Amino acid sequence: MLAAAQRPGSGSGLMAMDILSAPGSQDALGRVDALLARHQIQLGDVIGQGGESLVLAAQSPDGRQVVKLSPSVRTSIAKAPLPTGIPGVAGYSVSERVGPMSVAVQRRADHVMPPDADGDVRQAWREASWRVMESLADRRHGWIDMSPGNIGLFGDELRAIDGYLSPLPSRQGGRSVEEAIRALRVSPEELRLFQR
Repeated sequence: MLAAAQRPGSGSGLMAMDILSAPGSQDALGRVDALLARHQIQLGDVIGQGGESLVLAAQSPDGRQVVKLSPSVRTSIAKAPLPTGIPGVAGYSVSERVGPMSVAVQRRADHVMPPDADGDVRQAWREASWRVMESLADRRHGWIDMSPGNIGLFGDELRAIDGYLSPLPSRQGGRSVEEAIRALRVSPEELRLFQR
């Protein structure tokens, strides 16, 4: 995290500085390390950031993970952690508030939209985020913070990796639950585009 904080002007550098300069952060970061150690999670390098959190690569006995650290309790991690067990959602296996920050752990996506994506690639990710949103709405889940950067590809299935869910009073589409879940699968042609 110190290396990221030393990159002035970068989004991850600014987020890392916010985390490191938050009151009580040094104690909280020690408690985060202990929390991750209890789950046998080893932190790796900073691999990105969103609007609310710094994202670090991680490894656990369950495979590749990401750890999201947020310097603010206003993050969606604190508001409503992404639940596990819902097709189309990469739920958090760990989600806790530790001092002045929130920490969440989830499986790492095989592919996400590259930061420099444009043209056909950006359009494919944009359409994929709508598919995830519609699939969830067909099953009475409202996905808040829908964005192409907030989905990932896991094998051949699209999933929300950020934001949060809120219950909808009724199903939004006319598809069956099974059809809505099948819509999360990508074709071989789409897979090639998402792997660019």
